[in-house]
Amino acid sequence: MSDQDLIEIIKREIEKYYSKESNLKEILKKKIGFIGNDIVLKDELKRNFDIQETGEKIVVSELGIKELAEISQGVYSSEESKKFLYNLLEGKELIVVEEGIEWRKFISAPLKLQERYRNYEKVLESYGTKIMKRIEIREYLEERKNCFTEKLLDLKALKKNINSNGTIEISNETKVTELAKEYAGANNIKIVKR
Repeated sequence: MSDQDLIEIIKREIEKYYSKESNLKEILKKKIGFIGNDIVLKDELKRNFDIQETGEKIVVSELGIKELAEISQGVYSSEESKKFLYNLLEGKELIVVEEGIEWRKFISAPLKLQERYRNYEKVLESYGTKIMKRIEIREYLEERKNCFTEKLLDLKALKKNINSNGTIEISNETKVTELAKEYAGANNIKIVKR
């Protein structure tokens, strides 16, 4: 067997390994539902999740004023609010994109009207619905622990903030003490800067 043949065999084995690993990641993707027309958000979530019509957690990218009022009262008149309400009744966790709530686009709305709409949102939250900014949704769905943003990560803070995966996310400005670095290295803890 020549060196070239050996290289080809090794190359094929490596390709098989990586194709199996990527297929496994596709199978293990968490299933979530998505309601709405925000294609950019949907594409971003597709990278890490299996997007289906329904799931235990459902992202709602847009919520009109009429739907907000109806759902807070437990009724529906459109297909979109019917989906939303039925998912609530089935005990699914709904996550509404804050920027997709229609009334929030009107900056100069009367304060009393804004207060009424906020009360509708509070009613939805009392039903278990979460209202989040779109940049927070992926992290929430991935069940990430919040990023450590203190100025200094020492051993005590490292032990306190480590997540179940054996990693800790820190901000770029955070300094890590030598003792914390040694402890992390000895215990296979990954310190990831964001």
